[in-house]
Amino acid sequence: MQTAHSVLIVEDERIVARDLQQSLVALGYDAFAIASSSDEALARVTERQPDIVLMDIRIKGERDGIDTAALLRERFGTPSVYLTAHADDATIDRAKRTHPLGYLVKPIKTSELRSVIEVSLYRHDAEKRQRERERWFQTTLRSIADAVVTTDVNARVTFMNPMAEELTGWTREEAGAAPIDQVVELLSDGAPLTSSPLQRALAERQAVAGASMTLRSRDGTYRIVWDSAAPIIDDGRLLGAVTVFRDVSERCRLEAQVELSRRLASIAKMAAGVAHEVNNPLTVVMANLELARHQLRANAGAEPGGSGLASALHELIEDAAVASERIRVIVGDLRMLMRDPAPETVVADLSEVIAQAVHATEHERKGCAAVVVEAGELPLVAASELRLVQVFVNLLTNAAQAMPLGAPSAANQVRIAARPAGAGFVEVAVADTGSGMPPEVAARIFEPFFTTKGPGRGTGLGLFLCHGIVAAAGGTLSVESEPGVGTTFRMRLPTAAAPA
Repeated sequence: MQTAHSVLIVEDERIVARDLQQSLVALGYDAFAIASSSDEALARVTERQPDIVLMDIRIKGERDGIDTAALLRERFGTPSVYLTAHADDATIDRAKRTHPLGYLVKPIKTSELRSVIEVSLYRHDAEKRQRERERWFQTTLRSIADAVVTTDVNARVTFMNPMAEELTGWTREEAGAAPIDQVVELLSDGAPLTSSPLQRALAERQAVAGASMTLRSRDGTYRIVWDSAAPIIDDGRLLGAVTVFRDVSERCRLEAQVELSRRLASIAKMAAGVAHEVNNPLTVVMANLELARHQLRANAGAEPGGSGLASALHELIEDAAVASERIRVIVGDLRMLMRDPAPETVVADLSEVIAQAVHATEHERKGCAAVVVEAGELPLVAASELRLVQVFVNLLTNAAQAMPLGAPSAANQVRIAARPAGAGFVEVAVADTGSGMPPEVAARIFEPFFTTKGPGRGTGLGLFLCHGIVAAAGGTLSVESEPGVGTTFRMRLPTAAAPA
């Protein structure tokens, strides 16, 4: 058996209230109480929440029926139907703002009473289900890990979930009805997109497949995101569009690191083989050059700075000797690529490594930059001490050479910061205040034979070797750089196992 709907009557004219109560009971409703004031109505609803309230607009007391209905809706979610004999426009406007479910004009007819209550209850139940669906939908969108932004047909923001707020740096309230391109700023090759996926979805009325692009957040942070979009269409009518994107920066970084490691391993094998083949004829060339130098001096008595044919031949031989020595250095670097660290040097004191590297590069840095070391007590790391010194010497030398020419050395600084990173790792940052690098240079800095130094100043193998040394130890080496600001190399090294 269906339970009768409960009704609270709020009416300060007792005869009218009693007559209304009798009509409701006759119609099968549970008219369980009559209240004559706002306070009494609130007390009754607190004791027992009715399905609906019949509220006289003009009740006595500090609060009239409109104020009381608003309180009941706010505190309990209780729907109301207004009872009125007459009302001015201002009163009607106030009543509308409380979202009543209906109106009954006095004197109330029984036929109208039933129809208004039934329609009001149905409407209230439908609105309640709609609110619950909306809350469920909103909760779902707030809970997912992807960023979700919706817009109207003019590409102006209508909704953002928390992940979208986090990635863009805009809150939903701050975004307001701003254009999507202002809130979700997508770039391609460093320039804003002429047409974002969401704009294309609106223009073409079809979904736009996901693609990788750069998102610039409100604070200037750059992230690589995977973005897709689709139009929102209801019965053929375009309502707006939705874009969904996720931060894939870390995944891209790891993929690039794996790809770089794979390429470096292949190149290392090839380079070591080439070095072996070049080394033998190079030894012959250098020995013959030395022999020619001595014979030229013995037979012609020529000395550096002399004149004539003998002097010219001497200069040519010296140039060839210098070039041969450069080839010897390159060959030595190439042969290191396949050299395994000695088993007895797999544990290193990082503080000692840094101290040795700072001392070894003192002459290179003299008059260029000051070094500041921030390293407290550090655990031992599982790496070759000799090779780690080589890595830090290379990084410090590069930092010194990156300092702007003519700048006072007091203004230039290289900062080495090392700290335990947890999870069995130590992190080291080597940051300089040098000239920095544009993104396209920083992206290639670990490639073999890539160098920004002038002829004769670099082989392009230093950072390539550093990357290989750190990777061989189970660590990572990455770079961050900004032109005119400086460069930071970040190294992550595994700690050595504690002695048994």
